[in-house]
Formats: sequence, structure tokens, C-alpha cells
Amino acid sequence: MSDLLKQISSLPDNFDSYNNRIDSVKEMLCGSRPQAAGVQEIELDKIAAKDQVRTVFSESALDKLAESIQKHGLLNPITVYFENGKYFVICGERRYRASKRIGAKTIKVIVRDKPKNEFERIAMQVVENLHRDNPPAVDIVKAVTQLEQGGVKVDEICQMISVKKSYLYVMLKIGRELDDLEMQSFVDLNLNFLKKFAAVKAKKRELAKGVVEKVNEIFCEINPEDDRDEEELRQIKQTAANKVLDAAIKKLKSSVTAKEVSDKSVNEEIFGKKLSVKWSRLDEIMPNTAELVQDYVTQTNKDLEEVIAEALAEYVMKYSTHKP
Repeated sequence: MSDLLKQISSLPDNFDSYNNRIDSVKEMLCGSRPQAAGVQEIELDKIAAKDQVRTVFSESALDKLAESIQKHGLLNPITVYFENGKYFVICGERRYRASKRIGAKTIKVIVRDKPKNEFERIAMQVVENLHRDNPPAVDIVKAVTQLEQGGVKVDEICQMISVKKSYLYVMLKIGRELDDLEMQSFVDLNLNFLKKFAAVKAKKRELAKGVVEKVNEIFCEINPEDDRDEEELRQIKQTAANKVLDAAIKKLKSSVTAKEVSDKSVNEEIFGKKLSVKWSRLDEIMPNTAELVQDYVTQTNKDLEEVIAEALAEYVMKYSTHKP
């Protein structure tokens, strides 16, 4: 229990630090260099949207976007690819939906090559969503989990969506810990909430279950039809959910036993500092170590700390002259 807050505080809080890398990858994946035809006008009934990374589209937000397009026109074209006589949306489904909502006959597009496979298409959409001010955390977690479950290696995913390996592990851990009901309940909440909740659930599932029930109860009392805009409602939900989760974390902290406190003090006297290891350094010493560890973590569904502790203990027991 004593390591819970350390785990939480060591995780990244938002996507902001990755914006520069996202820009470069978005250019690589979605394309910034127009083809010979450049921006084109294509009839909307010739365009379709396949399954998207983003699964929730706010009606009020779409109405506002539609109103803006009607007044000022579409400022940024959507990105599509052509296949079997039809165009399919890669990036820009909100703009596509909003344009249909106002009865537009055509829409500005940039036509790109068809993604090499389903994974590349998902990666393109993840990058598009990461670039937003408030990325849909649940949808992004689901997408990267789908990539991993589809056999895409961790290093490849990091390269595709331009995030650090440690950051990707956070999202994959959330994807393993949260079930479909929890994902649906937290669809409007940010990544920071999701990673804290996953840490609580890993420690005490019953406590996490209570958080879900309380959050759903509060959300049911929030009327989405009032005069508040979508962003204000989202902030209200986020604040309420944070209070519920913070109370659960406080309760979890208070359950620390005397033995755990004693063990913590003894461990601090022995080691003094927490262990800090860089994945890149591990790979320098022993190539592919990070990938092997991640594969093992995925197969066994164990915590990373648990796997490392078991490996260290086994090694020390095998080679140390001192036996307990």
C-alpha cells in the first residue's frame, strides 16, 4: 500500500509534453504534403466513415461545429483514402458529420494513400486525437490496447503514435485493468483519473467497484439538456469523479497496517532511495529486455513491479552466497 501514491505521482499527467512529437508523426502518418490534386471538393454521399478511434461525439459540440462551418466554411479539410469506388475518412469525422448535419453537398478533402493495414489506420486516428486539447482518454486507451492485442510490438506502437515507452505502458496497464463497464462509465474523464483508478483497482477491487457505482450515481443526476455547454458539463463530471476517487485513495491509505509501516521504514533504512531504471539502459545491457518483460507482463497479467521483484529475487537466490 505504501507504494501506491509513489506509483501514481510517477506517472505522466497529460499529453502536453508530446505535442511536438505528435506534430511530426501526424505529418508522417496523415500527411502534410498534398498530392498533385491538392485539396479537392468531393460529394459527401461518396464518403463514408469506418470504425473510428473516437467513439463518443457530443451532439451539442457537433451542433456548434456545424454552425461554425455554415457561417465561416470548412477551414481544415478532412483526410480520406479511396477504395473500391468510395472514399473513407481517416481524420476529421467530426467535420464530416457536422457538414452532413447542415446539408452540405460537398466537402473539402485531401486524398491520401490507403493505410497499409488496419493498425496503421488506427494509429493515424490516435495521432489525430492526441493532437486535441482534451484527448478522449478512454478511446485512446482502447485503441493502443487493440494494437497490442493485434500483435503490434510496443516499440512499433511508440513509433507509430510518437509516445515514450513508459507512457505507453501506462495506457496498456489501464487497458488491462479496466473492464467495459468501467470504460463506459469513465468515457468523459481524463487520463489522469484513469491511471489513478487503475492503481486503486490493482490494490483493492471492492473499493474500485464502489468508485464506479458512486461516479455513475452522480453522473445520472447531471442533466445534459440544461443550458451549460459540453465543456462545462465535462468539467463538472471530472471534478465530481476526482472527489470520489480521492476519497477512495484516502481510505486506501488509512488501511495501511502497522506491519506495513514498519516494513516501509526498514526498507528505507536499507536502500535509502527508490529503484529507478531506464528501459533504454536495460536494452543497452541486454538487447530486447524491455520487449521481453512487456510480453511476460501481458501474458501473466502481473504488475510490472511484481515481475521485476520476482526476477531480482530469483537471481539473488540463485547466485548469492547468503541464503535466508
